[in-house]
Amino acid sequence: MVRTLFGRLAILLLLAGAAALAPFHLEPAKAGQDLGNLPKAAVAEPAPEISFATVDGRQFKLSDFRGKPVLLWLIATWCPTCEASAQVLAENIEQLERDGLVIVTLKLYENLGYPGPDIATFGKKWAGDAYTAPNWLWGDAGKRTSFIYDPPGFPDIYWLVDAEGILRAVDTAPNVTIDKIRAFAAGS
Repeated sequence: MVRTLFGRLAILLLLAGAAALAPFHLEPAKAGQDLGNLPKAAVAEPAPEISFATVDGRQFKLSDFRGKPVLLWLIATWCPTCEASAQVLAENIEQLERDGLVIVTLKLYENLGYPGPDIATFGKKWAGDAYTAPNWLWGDAGKRTSFIYDPPGFPDIYWLVDAEGILRAVDTAPNVTIDKIRAFAAGS
């Protein structure tokens, strides 16, 4: 009897854990969207086209930045490494701007299913004065963008896109990989 009770409790805990993690990953299937037809983002390949709106309502496509290197950074606003990374990028914003790097920071679709501040609140808090830098854009990623550039649902992922629109690298935690980002910006 005790063994059966513990077994049932373990199964309930596993199901509760799966349910807690499911909102982001199960949502597209519930909506009936076929994700198999989305383009795949891959290093050394052309960047799949996406569109997004900035917090101030401007509309962009990734291809609008051809001719400039781009850091396409997808984040969850509850993510601690994203907070630290926004601070490090802010500390480096003047040099990155001189090198011509455009930073596009997009909050992942539905914040990966967890609560957190909106992208403007996050940016103002963690990037400080750099939040309004002309080369740093802030917005929300739609479902399509999130699934193209972050199919596993990582809370902190970025892509380096060269001036010709080719994906040159994918990584995480700009606060740890800032030297890689600076070298990319300087060499582009």
